[in-house]
Amino acid sequence: MGIQKYVFYSIHNCDKHPEVPLMEIRYCTEKFLKDSGLTHIIIRLCGFMQGLIGQYAVPILEEKSVWGTDAPTRIAYVDTQDIARLTFIALRNENISGKILTFADPRAWTTQEVITLCERLAGQDANVATVPVSVLRFTRQLIRFFEWTNDVADRLAFSEVFTSDTVFSVPMTQDI
Repeated sequence: MGIQKYVFYSIHNCDKHPEVPLMEIRYCTEKFLKDSGLTHIIIRLCGFMQGLIGQYAVPILEEKSVWGTDAPTRIAYVDTQDIARLTFIALRNENISGKILTFADPRAWTTQEVITLCERLAGQDANVATVPVSVLRFTRQLIRFFEWTNDVADRLAFSEVFTSDTVFSVPMTQDI
């Protein structure tokens, strides 16, 4: 097919969370690429800044409820424009082939910190519905017994990540 270099976007720490189906699939794909012989770059990402707009900023401005958790997990959100720029820089560097890069903002945020920032920028308080992570875990355990709710149970598997007290960020010290 004439592919010169394959770029695969993965998830930071996917190798540490095989209990989350999406993360397991990403890690398996990473291993497949390494073994395939294809010239490739794997770029691990933490979170997308643009996702916060629809999830928190817009509902706060429209005086609708926003959902959060009590989890201490911190995520470094990156602007998709910055991801695109860094990807093009990495593609031009031949020394990067076969490597795993992680793109992350220097600051990682909890859900509550994101909501507080959006409230401050909007100049109004949010109607926050906080769901304890334990409720998410229990719900996942309950609904995974039904075939028609497997997709929902897979999404709720991220509750395992939330309870891990992980920081989804890394210092970007790699030379690209």
